[in-house]
Amino acid sequence: MSKQKFRRNKQNFKIPRGVILPVKQHRVAKESDQQIDHDFALSETERIRYLYTRNSKNKITNIVSVTYNIFISSEWVTVIYYDSEHGFLHRHETISFQNRNDVATDEDVKKKGDKKDWLTWSIKDIIKRHIYYKNLFLQRSHF
Repeated sequence: MSKQKFRRNKQNFKIPRGVILPVKQHRVAKESDQQIDHDFALSETERIRYLYTRNSKNKITNIVSVTYNIFISSEWVTVIYYDSEHGFLHRHETISFQNRNDVATDEDVKKKGDKKDWLTWSIKDIIKRHIYYKNLFLQRSHF
């Protein structure tokens, strides 16, 4: 009998208008989290660098950046980078060599999975499409 009463009350329960429910907050990296930095070369003038944080249980807590850099005019320039600063993975594309501002987008970016999956996916995406990203950047820069 109590189960029927519970079900009946559960069905009739409605959230009153104007009530704001709290949103799940994403975990912020703690000071105790360890930052790990790696880089590797695709060629003499191209490299991928990635920086992420791990907690004491060896779980990735944040993807700080996964960048694709090219060496132009005696300096390293970031062409594209991924990060998860706002709780989801997104991409920033540098406009041109002259205009170093970037445009953020989450189009064609992995949305499911955990942060380890995001890190792996972003590195593989840059490796697979680095020539395409480089050509777009050089075209916008009029090189």
